Amino acid sequence: MRYLCISSISDLVLLKRLLFLLCFIPVCAFAQKVNINGKEGYRKLTWEDFHGKAEKRSPYTAITYWTLGWFNDKAETAKDGGFVCDPQVEVCFTPDSWVNDKECTPELLQHEQGHMDIAVLCAAELEQKIKSTTFRPATFEATMNALYEEALAKCQAMQAQYDEETGHSLIPAEQARWENHIAQKLVHYQQLSAAN
Repeated sequence: MRYLCISSISDLVLLKRLLFLLCFIPVCAFAQKVNINGKEGYRKLTWEDFHGKAEKRSPYTAITYWTLGWFNDKAETAKDGGFVCDPQVEVCFTPDSWVNDKECTPELLQHEQGHMDIAVLCAAELEQKIKSTTFRPATFEATMNALYEEALAKCQAMQAQYDEETGHSLIPAEQARWENHIAQKLVHYQQLSAAN
């Protein structure tokens, strides 16, 4: 079993901030849609969410699968000649996610939560970019696809960086730093979304 070692006052301050932010996030409402195993709404993951079969040959003890996408229920030319659209962003945790049953530790679950939260963060960033973009009928889909591809590439890079810097959860100080960073960013985007 791994424990977080508090070796200085700054570590203790960081831990207190992290705990505050982690307690705050589950009650935040995100404007983009978050879907966990077919149920809409953001919440913390549990090991019961991981329904996939563990890959025996994988070097990992758990894998979190997520999708990031967009859809638009309204794209029309208004009577005044303007363009009306309402693109929505959605991030989904998929039940194909898996864990090796022997490794179901709280620390590993928190690391996997980080992967989901990074996807939610990237969805929030995409949503903010959409809100600041002026769309035109002829280029709407191409513009949305370009924004989406950019967000997806950034998300995949951030996921890889997260795993590399935390050692896939095995470096507690880096794991705590990332959790704090993600939590602060999620609160920031939640506040931006509430202001709009």
